[in-house]
Amino acid sequence: NFSFLDPATTPASAAAPPPAASSASPYPASAPPPDEYVCLVSSDNFSFLVPVAIASTSRFIEATLASGFSEAQSRRVPLPEIPGRLLEKVVEYWGYHARYRHMTGTERPEFEIEPEMAVELLMVSNFLDT
Repeated sequence: NFSFLDPATTPASAAAPPPAASSASPYPASAPPPDEYVCLVSSDNFSFLVPVAIASTSRFIEATLASGFSEAQSRRVPLPEIPGRLLEKVVEYWGYHARYRHMTGTERPEFEIEPEMAVELLMVSNFLDT
């Protein structure tokens, strides 16, 4: 299973919806990601190809990619404690944040979080230091 986040982070129009993190990509999950991307792999083996600039919203991912570890060289970061449904929501939020960070609260559209995911997302965002 593979998801892709569109690298266009700044919309031409503020009314445009945030980029979808779950649109299908023809990019093979087994190939190394392009230089400007990182592949995040969830506990249930969902892969998310995310621009490094967006994934660096997470200080954990940023530090991992700046390290000398194999994850920095391969740009593949396994996240064995995070299921795909939660990682997908986090990646969606990173895209939302990149797109709308310059807008005020009243101009910015609401980011929807299902109540049943809220506590788990809080724990994941704490782990990822997002």
